[in-house]
Amino acid sequence: MAHRPKSNRLGMPLSSADQNQIEETWAELKAAFILIQEQRFSTDRSYQELYRLGYNLAIANQTKLLYNGIKDVVTSHLVIVLEDIRALASEKLLDGVMEAYLNHHESMLRIRDVLLYMDSKRGRDKGQRPVFDLGMALFVTEILYDSEIRDRMSHELQRRIQHMRKIGSCVDEPILKTVTRMLLEVGLALPINHREPYERVVEADYFETASSYYRRFSHGALQLEKNNDCVDYLKAIDIVLNQEMELVRTCLDDDSVKKAHQLVHNELLGAHKDKIIGNLDIRSMMEQQKYADISLLFRMFHPTKGGLGMISSEIATHINTVCSAGLKAEDQADGSGDDTAKETTQDTQQARRANAAKSNPVKLVSSIALLMQQYHTMLLNALSVNNDFHHVINTSFADVINKHDRFPEYISIYIDHLLRSQSKDLVSPGAIPGATAFKDTETAIDYAIKLFRLMTEKDVFERYYKHHLAKRLLLGKATSGDAERTVISLLKAECGHHFTFRFEGMFKDMQSSSDNMQLFLAAHKERFKKTRTKTSASRAPTPGKDDTVPAATASSTSAANTCIPSSNDPSAIATGTKTNQSAVVEKSTAESGDDDMPLIELDVRVLATVMWPTQTPSTCVLPVELQRVADVYKTWYVAKHKGRNLTWQTALGSVVLQAHFTGRPPADPKAATPPADATTPTPCTKTLHLSTQQGVVLLQFDSRAATTTADDARTLTFAQLQTATGLETADLTRALASMCMGKHRVLVRANRATTGPVTADDTFAYNDAFTSKLTKVKISPGVQKETAPERKATRQRVDEDRRLQIEACIVRVMKGRRTMVHNDLVAEVTQQLSSRFAPKPQLIKQRIGRLIENEYLQRDSENANTYNYVA
Repeated sequence: MAHRPKSNRLGMPLSSADQNQIEETWAELKAAFILIQEQRFSTDRSYQELYRLGYNLAIANQTKLLYNGIKDVVTSHLVIVLEDIRALASEKLLDGVMEAYLNHHESMLRIRDVLLYMDSKRGRDKGQRPVFDLGMALFVTEILYDSEIRDRMSHELQRRIQHMRKIGSCVDEPILKTVTRMLLEVGLALPINHREPYERVVEADYFETASSYYRRFSHGALQLEKNNDCVDYLKAIDIVLNQEMELVRTCLDDDSVKKAHQLVHNELLGAHKDKIIGNLDIRSMMEQQKYADISLLFRMFHPTKGGLGMISSEIATHINTVCSAGLKAEDQADGSGDDTAKETTQDTQQARRANAAKSNPVKLVSSIALLMQQYHTMLLNALSVNNDFHHVINTSFADVINKHDRFPEYISIYIDHLLRSQSKDLVSPGAIPGATAFKDTETAIDYAIKLFRLMTEKDVFERYYKHHLAKRLLLGKATSGDAERTVISLLKAECGHHFTFRFEGMFKDMQSSSDNMQLFLAAHKERFKKTRTKTSASRAPTPGKDDTVPAATASSTSAANTCIPSSNDPSAIATGTKTNQSAVVEKSTAESGDDDMPLIELDVRVLATVMWPTQTPSTCVLPVELQRVADVYKTWYVAKHKGRNLTWQTALGSVVLQAHFTGRPPADPKAATPPADATTPTPCTKTLHLSTQQGVVLLQFDSRAATTTADDARTLTFAQLQTATGLETADLTRALASMCMGKHRVLVRANRATTGPVTADDTFAYNDAFTSKLTKVKISPGVQKETAPERKATRQRVDEDRRLQIEACIVRVMKGRRTMVHNDLVAEVTQQLSSRFAPKPQLIKQRIGRLIENEYLQRDSENANTYNYVA
């Protein structure tokens, strides 16, 4: 059975034709392709017929003939086109090349349509490229890669770019952008590196000419003799750079923008970064708040390699210089030298007092906090919140403050000042020219906490902050519960509940004291009668509540029939040695059956020894009438709380006395008669606010006057006062100095002038001539600064606490892990204790050895570097 051969819809058999027919078909196609290339295609044959001819050759296995033939036809035509382009003038070269490209592009599209079957996977032999890609690749090699045409095109392109660069306008934008797009489009036909035509014709020469141009520009414009010259140069560079980037984005490829930006930066800034940054006064720019200039500096050097590193170095140097200078000045002012050295001359003593007067840790910390605020403002407004700069700023501050052993104490003093003053005195710093105080207390506290966050010795801060908080609560200086609560919540967020639970316990003690007061008054309502209500200025805050509890002050309401201090009123602090609770007796009046006993208002605080700072009880002999009232409270408290004991802490109490002054100066024993010009004395009565120890000392003159009428009735020696009061020498000296050398001198030294420190040889007299415009006079007991031996003892206690905490942490970790390698254990312990302090690896190793000795841990029998937990 015979089979009829297959045929297509055009009726042409699929069997191979003879050689003559193949040559005739190709000749007909070639003639048509030449006409298409010359843009004068005119024939009676349609594109459908030409497609049939190409199809017939393809199915006759003549694909190679078609592929090589079209390649020869296109190449021959491009040779003719090349000669025509060479003949063009330079200014018309780009237009000529674009015209040739567009014609060639259209021709290749038509030829591709004719040979569409051959382009398909079925018709194309292995290794053959699509017809259109072949034609575009031939245009690249024959036209664009011709050395003469390439050089002339590149030169003309750069000439026009340079012209636009000078006039600052993209007047030749259309032709340049068209040529750029043509080079990128024609490159898609290349098998590899599609951007090669664009790079060889445009980009390479652009980078070379731009580099040369801006190198000359920078050398001509760079005149850096002062800070303003640097800023002006950067501003000029910013304008030039923006213009160049606009030109590149408009006329060149988008991928060239980043390369061009880096190139221009390297020529204008990178080569001169040392000179520019070296001549810039970043400190002056910050002090004058020139954030626009700083932002310009950041933007200019951000893409430049090493530029930001140099700016970061300048910032770190500035922070280190300012903060270190302030800390050094504070060290020199605050107890420089050996505190235990003997001061043998008056000049030495005066010099030490002058240095102490200059000491101001509050002002120092305020200056550092404001410097940090300036840098954070700069970071926000000028540095785009760059993470690298933020890290540099924090690291620089951390390095400075952690090198200073006393900075945790200074931070605590600063916060104590803020919580006492409550926005009335936020401290204007002197360390930073042009800086002002914080606008409000909340901002000042926020930056104090930021400095605290950078400290490594947070446990040292805790010890000092606990002392300062205790004084604020006991002396009624904590005037804002919200501020106190805010600080504690911030500290808890930073370090956890274990860091602040003692602070919170102190507030709870104050609250429980108020409750116990009500019980005490109810039990002694006949003997103690409430006489008046405290003012808001003498109330202490309760965290978490808006109401307040009374502060540690008390006043007498009795009058006296003599012209000497006639009434007394202590505020005693009782420490419970066997309890974690505390109580305060509300201000009340004690009525005694004795007619000569004055009315006394008593306010007692019972402090839990676990929560409050450890205080060594100071010896102090209370007057009989005060001791009676104290005994009443102690009897009631001990009966209510079985098994507990109270130890009175008079050093933490306060007293209010009503004192009468005759207006007569102390009698001069050398004068036989009063001076003739003596004026009539004016008596006055003042309410004196004192510490308990000051009050006890002053009451000795009251007792002395009650038993004698001699001229020296109010004169007592240092030894007599110490015997009567039982105070330590340091406590008595401090109390006397505050009352005879301070602003309000209710005592005078009868034996010599008022200059110089109080000594054991002095004699003191009641100053009847004391006057003041104030009705209520507050005599501060003076700030008792921590001496060098005391600081050393504090550091030793901190170190001992750290050793215990390290051991506890090691046991806690090993109990959970059971087995750990040494390095892993050290890393874990360091991480867990980082919220309180930064333990040294050597110290951790020592505590591990201690635990091994105590059989909490043991070394692994096979690996001595591994530890096992001993249950």
